[in-house]
Amino acid sequence: MAGSIHIKIDYDKAVLLKKDTLLVEKNLLEIVQHTRTYNKLRKEEFILKSLVKKRMLEIFELVKEIQPMLPTEELRRARLMDKKENHEILIKTTEKKAKKPLISEKKRNNIESEIEEIQAKLARLG
Repeated sequence: MAGSIHIKIDYDKAVLLKKDTLLVEKNLLEIVQHTRTYNKLRKEEFILKSLVKKRMLEIFELVKEIQPMLPTEELRRARLMDKKENHEILIKTTEKKAKKPLISEKKRNNIESEIEEIQAKLARLG
């Protein structure tokens, strides 16, 4: 045992240190879980924003093509109708996309099971 150093720690202090270590580990796992969720949401946000931008450009191009053919009074009425319809379509598509799971169930279950194990160890320690 050359080079080994031993330190005597009271039992109560050892239990307290073990609890603190488990709590830190649990908090780190929860941070990892939240970070993964955040990253997934950011990716989805970027995809949706780029899709909206692309669709808006397509709409502007179509409007430019159609605008010379439309009389002004009918154009005003069409704009009002389009705003209402586009709003309804946007609401429907966002509802469909909101139902997708954020992170894979396997990763979530793995982290959750580790958190539950740590909580069980904490409960056993007191």
